[in-house]
Amino acid sequence: MPPNPRDEVEIGRTTPAKGVVLSSEMPLILFCTICADQRGSWVARREVMELLHDIWSNEATAWLVGPYVLMPDHLHFLCVPKDLRQGIDIEKWTAFWKQRFSRRIGQPEWRWQRGIFHHRLRNDAQLQEKLEYMQENPVVKNLADKSNSWPWRGEVHDLHMAMNSFHQPSPSKQR
Repeated sequence: MPPNPRDEVEIGRTTPAKGVVLSSEMPLILFCTICADQRGSWVARREVMELLHDIWSNEATAWLVGPYVLMPDHLHFLCVPKDLRQGIDIEKWTAFWKQRFSRRIGQPEWRWQRGIFHHRLRNDAQLQEKLEYMQENPVVKNLADKSNSWPWRGEVHDLHMAMNSFHQPSPSKQR
């Protein structure tokens, strides 16, 4: 008997999962990607980088942005919560800084897509993989000859303590 096409289940999802599960078993470090609306090619610019850096440093401080890279139509960054007790979810924080950005940039056509794609880094191998991905993305996309020649990258906050926590035993395992 041939399979019924209606019985097939599509695996995966079409939109990112919402929220981040808190766990004392591992640090909370997110790799995030945010795209320009309509995949516009306005993101990799000095004024965008300077404004994002200012907003992430002085206004949108519930999550701390570490290394980031701006590509023509999207950006990637690593972030950690400033204080887990505040309970500011990543989606609300992202909506907040996007709104600040839109108000301050003075370019109505420069809008971000709704939402955010984020992935929780679960170990040092994933962390290193994402750092390398961000470093090499401009080279892979033929935007730069060498990764260190791409000018649209930076770091707002030093996340080394959070990143090093992958090497520390969790409190529950120390007992």
